This record gives sequence, structure tokens and C-alpha cells, in this order.
Amino acid sequence: MRENVPPHAPEAQQVFLDINDLFIKIVPEDLITKNIDKWEKQLESTKVADDFVVPTFWFKEEEAYMEEIAKAMEQQYQEDKEK
Repeated sequence: MRENVPPHAPEAQQVFLDINDLFIKIVPEDLITKNIDKWEKQLESTKVADDFVVPTFWFKEEEAYMEEIAKAMEQQYQEDKEK
């Protein structure tokens, strides 16, 4: 982000994947796979106060950049799937 690397660039996507790998090292992949649907349903069904902000260690700009990388990766996946 600091070097103005666009979200669709392989370098940006590799950083995203590296961060994801760190998360998986902390939380075992089989636990994630087993519980992801349950966690998503819990998040969707939870009534959150309008002023509640989920804690994060990212700055807003960094979080937005990571979301853009994820969107770019999803778009690339969909394009590759259509080929």
C-alpha cells in the first residue's frame, strides 16, 4: 500500500496470502473449515449496536486495501473459472 502497489498485483496478493497463512497457523485449518458456516451464521444473526466498531489492528486505509485485494483475487478466480 505504501508503495502504491495496486490490489490486483501479484505482490499485493502474495502479502494477503501470507497474512492468511499466519491466521491459519494460529487457528488450525480444520477448525476453521469445521466452524466457518457456524461462525458466519452467528455473525449474521447477531444484532450489533449501530455504534459498535469491531476491534482491529488495521488502519481504515489498510483494511480497505486488504478488502480490495480480496475482491481482485475473487474477480480473478471467477474469470479463471469461466475459461
